Amino acid sequence: MHVGMCIPFMNHARADDHELMKGELALGDLAEPLGFDSLWCFEHHFTSYMLSPNPLQVLSYFAGRTRRIQLGTMVVVLPWHHPVRVAEEVLLLDHFSHGRTLLGVGRGIGRIEYERLGVDQVESKALAIELIRCLTSTLESGVCEYDGEHVKQPKVQLRPGPFQSFRGRIFIGAGSPETSPMCAELGVGMLVIPQKAPEAHVADVTAYREAYERIGAEAPAPIFQNMFFVDEDPVRAREEGRRQFDLHYDAIIDHYEFRGTHMAADKNNKAYAAVQRLISTPEGEKAWKDAMFPMNPVGTPRQVRDQILDQRKMFGAGRFVAGARYGAMSMAEGERNLRLFAEKVLPALKAE
Repeated sequence: MHVGMCIPFMNHARADDHELMKGELALGDLAEPLGFDSLWCFEHHFTSYMLSPNPLQVLSYFAGRTRRIQLGTMVVVLPWHHPVRVAEEVLLLDHFSHGRTLLGVGRGIGRIEYERLGVDQVESKALAIELIRCLTSTLESGVCEYDGEHVKQPKVQLRPGPFQSFRGRIFIGAGSPETSPMCAELGVGMLVIPQKAPEAHVADVTAYREAYERIGAEAPAPIFQNMFFVDEDPVRAREEGRRQFDLHYDAIIDHYEFRGTHMAADKNNKAYAAVQRLISTPEGEKAWKDAMFPMNPVGTPRQVRDQILDQRKMFGAGRFVAGARYGAMSMAEGERNLRLFAEKVLPALKAE
């Protein structure tokens, strides 16, 4: 089983930005020596949710500090970028890392990010689809050219060009139900970042596989990401794990404005409008957190291992990406969590 780790650069506790960056980079340096198969980074802007505005830049840093592990984006939000610049940065990372790039892409739903980057969110879904088509073609040929409704890119040859295919290395972050079948249409994989109850994600994965079956192809095994909390003391694992996850969910709610109502009028985000309606009451917010909590393994090493293997069976996941620090965790607690996982959980997962 392929097991990766992610470094989200979360600053919920409002620590000094530079100290937080140093700490997260130090955690990233542990990925290869602790035996993980890949290292992943997110893209977010302007808030303390995640201090990670350029995942490709972060991964280029790690390309020079590692030799073996793959380097993945979770995700590059395409509507916020020019297609030529994204393709150039991805190709550079692939050259720097000698072909170790895994590319996750998506469209994002953060209103604050769209507004402050000066990008109109009204057509974000249609724009993202055209950008994905443009990018997947460019990374294979080294030529960026697209004539769509939203993307108009004259033909240009990129240098350095690709030295190997990206087939099997591109994934879409699938949050809304309509994204899953789109993966098959575009010939890319599916990246599941928990945003709803397990049964809803199972339905998305089923739709993804069925869409591939309709075109006579086998769907690539999905990548599944979540956070974990592992401790030898089962009581501490459950209590402290839940406390940190509740803080993590609060940060998600704040960043995406899930306590608001603006998504009800947004044709791109009908699925998330339902989350806003649910979270509009304290009882609904608790119900949402209760539904989200089981998506993230919590417990003793054996319990965490079993929960991940259960999720692998449930989703048919080919890769699992683990996050060790979130909520208001200190760096020391995040490192303890990561090291215990690597010592007691990782070997059993990799043996599967």
